[in-house]
Amino acid sequence: MTNKDIISIRDTLKKVNDSLCFLEAKLKWLEKSNKVIEDKISDIEFNLDDLLSSVENLETQIVSDVDGMIDNVRADIGNDVQSAVSEINSNIDQLKD
Repeated sequence: MTNKDIISIRDTLKKVNDSLCFLEAKLKWLEKSNKVIEDKISDIEFNLDDLLSSVENLETQIVSDVDGMIDNVRADIGNDVQSAVSEINSNIDQLKD
């Protein structure tokens, strides 16, 4: 093996080493980027859970409010019917007199 061959092999090994160092740096960068992405996904999941909870609370509140309104309407209708019956009975009594 000649000196030229040895130098060529050394140069090739240096290029391979440089390439490996570059790849290692890129892998570290990708790991950091991956961690950032995972953190963002976790944040989104947390926000979605929070939003779902808020929607469920809102749904419960709306159902409760509508049930209350329906009860009030029923009570008002009952009062109106009772008032009308009382007025009719009063009119009947006046007609009898």
